[in-house]
This record gives sequence, structure tokens and C-alpha cells, in this order.
Amino acid sequence: MKTKNRATILPDTRERKRVLLLLGWQARGTEEGIVRYAREAGWSLNLHTMRTGALPETEEIDGVLSLLGGVGSRVDMTEFAKRVDVPIVDMHSDEAATVPAGRVLIDNLRIGRMAADHFQERRFTRCLFACKSLVDHSARDRWRGFSDGLKEHGVQARALECFPRAGAGADGLSPRLSVDRLKAGIAEAEYPLGIFAENDDFAVYVLEACEKLGVRVPEQLALLGCGNHSLIVDLSRVPLSSIAQNFTGRAYRAAQLLDELMAGESVPGEPILIEPGRLVTRRSTDILAVGDLRVATALDFIRLHYPDEDLDTPTVANTCGVAMRTLARLFTKHLGWSVAEEIKKTRIRQACQLLEETELTLSEIAGQVGFAGLQHFRRNFKQTTGYSPRKWRQKEQKGGV
Repeated sequence: MKTKNRATILPDTRERKRVLLLLGWQARGTEEGIVRYAREAGWSLNLHTMRTGALPETEEIDGVLSLLGGVGSRVDMTEFAKRVDVPIVDMHSDEAATVPAGRVLIDNLRIGRMAADHFQERRFTRCLFACKSLVDHSARDRWRGFSDGLKEHGVQARALECFPRAGAGADGLSPRLSVDRLKAGIAEAEYPLGIFAENDDFAVYVLEACEKLGVRVPEQLALLGCGNHSLIVDLSRVPLSSIAQNFTGRAYRAAQLLDELMAGESVPGEPILIEPGRLVTRRSTDILAVGDLRVATALDFIRLHYPDEDLDTPTVANTCGVAMRTLARLFTKHLGWSVAEEIKKTRIRQACQLLEETELTLSEIAGQVGFAGLQHFRRNFKQTTGYSPRKWRQKEQKGGV
């Protein structure tokens, strides 16, 4: 009996570089980026410090990937990095400034500007940046980008810094004290107010402060976080809008740079900046800034009930306890369009997101966003965006036109 020929698997003859991961705690995306590059390059990853906390002998490694100064990092890690005689690439910044390392960082200035654009699109003229401390480089750069971006739109933002003189140790400061200080700052503000929190964890403290003050999110206060951590944003008191940081892209580029340094190339004079991920809008900022609470309440109701095919102006007015004529007048005054137009805009916006992020059919999307049939959906989508739903999906898959 003949046997099938088996494919011959040739051994990997490349020299396997031994790379130490000096990370402390790391996000899943960081791990994914490192593993993807390590597979391509044929590296051997040294996880000894991550698993046991102990530092290895220096002769056992050819290079180091680190997050010095990040959560879970220790002083002895920084001291080890200073004395080790192999190439190092760091992904955090502040601590690495004292270490002869290449640096690959998320573009935090860009994150701040994305937040500024988000609130400007929603017509906010009062904005705060909430953080533990501006001593931390990431918070400092996000604040600069946020403040500068809003200034370009004529809006003067303010930083609400809970622990002004705290450095990296701010991570261990009391959450209760953070909430109390946020309460004091928010209580002094005028509404509608937009708050950009330095990260998703801190945004949770802002939500708790709002709940204690009786401030409604998003009707009175719109809140944006950073990190887009699924365990936080989808399970918080109000689903949280957030900016993804692209840890995978940062880690992959850091590994690539380390490979270049181990091959003898020079350390770049400036940090390599990685473009952040996208901003995901959820309920916490899914509103327009209006000075009339009745309009804000109606907008929030529309955003919660847009999938209902029967949603119309009388339903919104009745539920919000406002006469239909009064609500129509308020929408025209504060927004410049009707309640019916706002319902349509909301449905189209949600449809765009489903076209970009899912493989649902057009009929399924039409049903999920409240249109009575595929033709009705297609007609309204083309009127609003200038594209058919199919063309919109195609252009977004190609990265836009």
C-alpha cells in the first residue's frame, strides 16, 4: 500500500535572539504585538521576570523590551536596565529617560486632539480634563493636546488635577479621595459640561462623583475615557465612550526597533510615535451639548430608543413631558433641525457604525436601527450621506476615499 508523501518541514536555522520582557503588568494588546513579531523574527522570549519577579543574569539575554515606570514596574527594573549591556526599547517614557534606550510611545498629543474634536463636534463650550496628576507624561501630553485642540475652536479648557504633586505613585492614591476631589471640581462647573478623563479607570471615578452629585450623564455631563478596556467601558454605570490606545501597534513597532538595534543600528534620537486607535462612541458622550435640559433629555431618549420603528415626535414629546409644539420649537432653537430629523440622523449614524464594524446584511442593519424595510433604509441613507449603504461599507473597508 502506497503511503502519501509528507511535506518536509525545514528547521529554522536563524539565530534565535533571547529577548527579556521587563514589563510588569501589560495589556493584552502589548502581549499580542510582541508575540506576533517574535514569531516572525524567530525570537526566544525570556518571561522569567514576569513570572517570578526575579531579574535574570545579564549574559542570558540579547535585548530587552520594557515598560519602565508603567503599572507594576519596579525601581530595581530601571536599575537593571541602566547596567545591562544589551539594546533596550522602552514603551513608557518617563523612567526610560534615564536609560539609554530606544523609545516607542503612543502619540498622546494626538489622543488629546481626538478628544477635543469629539467634544467640539458635539458643541461643548465647557470642558475639563480629569486626571490624577499632570506629572505623568501620558496625562501631561493628553492634556496639552486636548487644551490646544479646543483653543483652536475658541474653547478654553481647564485641568482638574486630583493630586497635583504626585508622580508615578499616584496609582496608589485613594480612589475615595479621588472621587471626593472630582466631586468638588464638578460641583463648581456649569452645564452642559464635557469631561475627558486621562484613562478609563479614572473615568469610572468621574461617573461615581456624578452619581453622588446627582449630575446626569450624558444629559448634563458628557464623559470620554481612554483605553477602551472592555471590562470597564461596557460594564460601567453608563456605557463609556473611549479612545483605543493601539497597544498592539506600539508593541509590534517596539519589537521591530529592538531587532534593528540588536542588528547594530543606532538608537533613534527621538521617540517613535504610534498613532492611537479609533474613538468608540457609547452612551456617555452620545449627545449634543445644549443648554436646555428638556432638549438634552429628549436627545438621550432618542439615542436609547432609535431601534423602535414607531419612534416619532409625539412619542418623544409625551415621554419627556413636553408639549409637541414646544419640543419642536426648542429643537429648532437649540439644534437647528426637527425631532424627526434627529431621529433619522441617529439611525443613520448607528447604521454607519454597523456597516463599518460588522458583517450584518443590509436588511439586518435596517431592522436593527429602526427603518421600516430595506428600501426605506437605502433611500434615507443615500439622502443623508451621499452614498448607498453598500458603497459606504466598501469605502470604509478601503480606508475611506
